[in-house]
Amino acid sequence: MKKLPLPNYQFLNAFNICLQDSDSKNLPAMEEILQDIPRYDLQYRLRAFSTTLHQSTQSRHGHSGDIVVGNVTKKDFVDLYEYCFVKAGGRVIYDKLRASSDGLCPLCGIGSVSTLDHYLPKARYPLYSVHPANLVPACMDCNKGKGSSVFNSNTEEPLHPYFVSQHFIDEHWITAEIVETIPVTAHFYPTPPPTWSKDSQQRAINHFNDFNLASRYKTQASLLFSMFTDRVKELKHEQDLSTKDIQENFLTRSQTQPANSITRALMEAIAKSSWFCSEEYII
Repeated sequence: MKKLPLPNYQFLNAFNICLQDSDSKNLPAMEEILQDIPRYDLQYRLRAFSTTLHQSTQSRHGHSGDIVVGNVTKKDFVDLYEYCFVKAGGRVIYDKLRASSDGLCPLCGIGSVSTLDHYLPKARYPLYSVHPANLVPACMDCNKGKGSSVFNSNTEEPLHPYFVSQHFIDEHWITAEIVETIPVTAHFYPTPPPTWSKDSQQRAINHFNDFNLASRYKTQASLLFSMFTDRVKELKHEQDLSTKDIQENFLTRSQTQPANSITRALMEAIAKSSWFCSEEYII
């Protein structure tokens, strides 16, 4: 998980830029709601900070002609993103938002950013289709994994990289354990602290499950085991450390890693495994 700074671009600015490139027959209706955009912007931000974005008005699945606000339809908002934000003047904002995470997906922490994800999906919440604070740099797995979800409660809202509470970032809540197989594998699961509220605990668990992180982290771990087995070999055979000392070495080094990174979770799991630290995975 990674927290990102709020985009510098305002909703009104992005909406205006897109309107300048729009050739929609309904352009006058979209221009008429310009004065209301700052109010919708403030509403979005307040709800995001208070984890109440699920209270936003939902559009029906399909039904592109449905009115969203004023005389502006769902299709108008979606087209504004597809043809004016992605492909025309809004592309400058698109590219800067996509680059804001330094290439690493903030939703999973392992994928490479390749697109922008609508936190509130544009198919169900089209009003925010070009709202910069609703556009999150993401890897393709996270973007496709969430799909066009409708949120019905605060616990169903994924962790929002721009608005996530700091305890989700700073406090350790992703755990791994070594599975004693050959080749070695690991199992990952969420373990939110009992000191958190029940809603925060459930929200973390739902985020972990919604983005299929257990399976994706397991795959990523298989790429890290070569590095860690080499480390065990070095500590045991070159530095002549005992199994217990090797476990302590991994535990100490794990504390230098980000709280909820796959590397920290895996190193802590290795620190608990005398089986791994004594090279019992060697056939």
